[in-house]
Amino acid sequence: MQFKRNQNLTILLLLILSCISYLPFTYRDTPGERDGFRMIMGIIDSVTSGKPFGSPLLYGRNISFGYYALIDIFRPFFENNFNRIIPISNYLNSLSSIFIVIPIFYLVKRYWGLTTAVLANLLLILIPVWWSTSLYGHPMIPAVLFMFIGLALIAYRSEVKSSNAGLVKLIILDILIISAFSLCLMFRLDAVLMFLLIPGCFLLERYSVTKVISYSSLYIFFAIIIFLPFKSRLPEINIQSDGILEDLIFYHGPDIAIQNLKSGTKAFIQACNPLYIS
Repeated sequence: MQFKRNQNLTILLLLILSCISYLPFTYRDTPGERDGFRMIMGIIDSVTSGKPFGSPLLYGRNISFGYYALIDIFRPFFENNFNRIIPISNYLNSLSSIFIVIPIFYLVKRYWGLTTAVLANLLLILIPVWWSTSLYGHPMIPAVLFMFIGLALIAYRSEVKSSNAGLVKLIILDILIISAFSLCLMFRLDAVLMFLLIPGCFLLERYSVTKVISYSSLYIFFAIIIFLPFKSRLPEINIQSDGILEDLIFYHGPDIAIQNLKSGTKAFIQACNPLYIS
């Protein structure tokens, strides 16, 4: 009982630290990057034109329609004042980064212990790209949150299964796991690249190779099966690509990877120039 109380206190302290690390620095009246500006312009156009999810200005709609659905929940708060969209989208991202403390803590503690779980959360806050992306509206952060919720539920399912939990409870957990992975895809389709973490989680749970492959395949299969009908119901708009594979290639193809590698390497070399440092 004392250990559980100390563990809950640790999580609470990490949540407070995350709030201090993100919320005071969250952008209040500006998007954090040009993609965020494009998304906000698309949301405004979809509201003014009366075409929910149907505006051609909705940047990356096909790969992030779950994110737009989340923002649309708050439409009553911003439809008469579009300036409110920016803080709403930005703070939703910061809150996602705060709440991700819980699944990451549970996962890391289960496999590597309490100390490592605390360090993992502290290091996550200190990663510059994670911290900066957490300060403005971007669908990737909520997608990562749902990904780790799904992984944490897999670990929890293994824990309760070993304690002879009832079949109904296991089925409910299966539904929650699949839902989390589906939401992950809806918020950011290219988060499917993180699905390799699913078999990794089963390996850490010491499942046999056969079960790792079969269980992982089933969770991924049903997550995609749920994702597809929602995507198919989106209104048709004139965009560059409309297929799942085309979208993934467009945003993560070899050409884009090579281009980013070149530009990133060039920026790093320039940053190390003694003239700039001095």
